[in-house]
Amino acid sequence: MSSADEPHTQIRAIRHGQFRNDLALRDCCEAIAAPSYVDASAVLGREWARCDTLYLACGPDGPNAFYLTRFDIVEVDGQWKPTMYLGLSAARDSEKDRGLASQLYAHGVIDAMRWQHHEGDPLILWTTTATPLVYTMMRGHLIDVAPDPDGGYSAASARIASAIRRELGPAYACSGHPFVVKGLAESTRYSQREVARLQRAKDRSGFRLFDQLGVDETRGDRLLITAALPSGSHPTAVRAQQMSAHGGWEEA
Repeated sequence: MSSADEPHTQIRAIRHGQFRNDLALRDCCEAIAAPSYVDASAVLGREWARCDTLYLACGPDGPNAFYLTRFDIVEVDGQWKPTMYLGLSAARDSEKDRGLASQLYAHGVIDAMRWQHHEGDPLILWTTTATPLVYTMMRGHLIDVAPDPDGGYSAASARIASAIRRELGPAYACSGHPFVVKGLAESTRYSQREVARLQRAKDRSGFRLFDQLGVDETRGDRLLITAALPSGSHPTAVRAQQMSAHGGWEEA
């Protein structure tokens, strides 16, 4: 049984940026992220201000993991498209590799599906990362994930990537591979412990996409990933519907 399935774990969702002024909660999340980064305060500060929804996995002693997201819009081919940014997530060292983060991602997918069903517009999900774990998670649970494992991409996904890059800022306008964003996170550095953990994950899985595309985490490079929500009989859609029907979280 994963830690997320244990009865004492409660998933909380805090919406509309209502967490931003809670300094004690921010300190707690910073402590959770600290072992993974050289300077977790700077990383969390950017995401704390940027995102509008915070998911927490709480045990008897408080939060053990968190996940930040944001609903937004982006202009693609002259039309405004709804998006969901999949932001920073972290779990306490004792909870890593035990499935807790996956539960938070799953609740994020439930929210995305609810939004898409209510609004009737396809939602673009996206993130930037230098970790194989995020790419693998998205490939396993979402559809139309770009780029492909070999670095390939469709013309339509490239246009979406270019639109998102424009939103990131003029310095990141598309040049070269549309899903490789050079220097996006120059001030963000993983801790030596986290670098070693990610390297072990690469070695176990044989993941080489970052190497193939020249994504260098030490220089702040990131892989941009875009995806869409599954529907119908897709396992992720079925699981999300089941989780939604049975509750299992608390609205803060």
